[in-house]
Amino acid sequence: MNMDRKENKERDMDSAFLNDDLKRNPFAVDENYFNQLQEGILAQIKLPQTSETGFTMPDNYQENLTQKLLSEVKLAALKQESSDLFTVPSYYFEALDEKIISKTTSKKARIFTLSIVRYASAAVLLLALSFGIYLNYQNTQTVDHKLSTIPDEEIVNYLKFHSDANDVNLIIENLDDVSTFESDISQEISN
Repeated sequence: MNMDRKENKERDMDSAFLNDDLKRNPFAVDENYFNQLQEGILAQIKLPQTSETGFTMPDNYQENLTQKLLSEVKLAALKQESSDLFTVPSYYFEALDEKIISKTTSKKARIFTLSIVRYASAAVLLLALSFGIYLNYQNTQTVDHKLSTIPDEEIVNYLKFHSDANDVNLIIENLDDVSTFESDISQEISN
């Protein structure tokens, strides 16, 4: 029941804004429409036929006809004369092949475009730099490299304070150049 009231209220609001012509039902017919329908159809069927065909001839048609025909004849003559304007020069087709070949073969075909070369060179450069950095990093991580960065004086001082007689034989066995070590030891003993 509430929905019907709401719809009626909306319909009343919509009709308040419409013109009087639009407020009426568009599907409504006059009261006597169906009574007069048969008579109206029969009257349309029995209309008298007109004798006019709908084609009319303009005024002065016959007088202008001769002028139009003469102008068409002159136009056709001009077209025939102007057809010579569109002739092909002599030896045009013999020279045409040579012109086309010279224009198409003078350009060198590129296999790679410039952008591909740029990307490839950047990739090679990046790969070379990465490989160099990797090798340098591997060399710095070895024990030999780490020991080579320690100053000799610190190693000597460490061995003086923290080594004993048993360590000397082990150090001598692991040295590559034993003669320099023996000369250094003999100098130390003599001092």
